[in-house]
Amino acid sequence: MIRALWLAAVLVLAMAVPAAAHNVTAGADLRFAQTIAGAEVTVVIKGTSRVPGPLRIGVIAYEPVAGPVFDLEVRSVEDGRTVTGTARAAADPAYTELRVERTGPHELKLSAGGEVAVVPFRVLVDRGSPGDFLIYGGLFVAGLLLVGGLLTGALSRPGRRWGWPPSPPPG
Repeated sequence: MIRALWLAAVLVLAMAVPAAAHNVTAGADLRFAQTIAGAEVTVVIKGTSRVPGPLRIGVIAYEPVAGPVFDLEVRSVEDGRTVTGTARAAADPAYTELRVERTGPHELKLSAGGEVAVVPFRVLVDRGSPGDFLIYGGLFVAGLLLVGGLLTGALSRPGRRWGWPPSPPPG
């Protein structure tokens, strides 16, 4: 009986998967809630598809906010480059585009009404899997072979320069 319990415990521990609640994947949006300058807002950092390229940041207000304009500053931790912009909190935000030059760790500095919040995040870009090259390369080669086979068949009829349209059967 004790062996069976030990076996069950070992199987449960061996088959456990790590929690993926805070894994950020390439292309995914990052959302976080913040109280700043008397307003409860959600800041959304949209996933970017290429670097260098635009990084879209929006500020969503839970309640109508009359006033604060949020100053945004995105700084690359690796090389120190910074870009700045402004955003206004709204129920349906207009996203501010800031240009990022590289992937990796960045910091978003959000300031309004004399208060400042700094949030670290990573800019990730989906590079595609190594299998994509094999799949699309195979499709390209198959297409070339198909066209080559059709041309070879059309040009290889004896006595005719072109094999198309087919000649009528002798009769």
